[in-house]
Amino acid sequence: GHPEVCQAPDVYVAFGVPKEHRGSFNVFEEGGVFPQAVFEVRSPSNTAGEMARKLAWYDKYGAAEYFDFDPKKNRLRAYARDGGRLAEVPDANGYVSPLL
Repeated sequence: GHPEVCQAPDVYVAFGVPKEHRGSFNVFEEGGVFPQAVFEVRSPSNTAGEMARKLAWYDKYGAAEYFDFDPKKNRLRAYARDGGRLAEVPDANGYVSPLL
């Protein structure tokens, strides 16, 4: 009932919670643990504005890493938390996640 606080990534990694099947991941049901790594795979219907809003949302709520893959352009963008904010990694193709 509150779309401003709901987001469903294509893939996520959340450390500190039991490994089990979930229909969805609800932070409020997981002891406040937010996914640390989030992956979005763009579809043709995604707009630049929508993707910018997703990045801002995950930044606001504390993802440590955010990955944005555009299969049409074969382009990967990676963002890692730096100084409290998600900052774009200069060379995403050579980036090695310290979390994963």
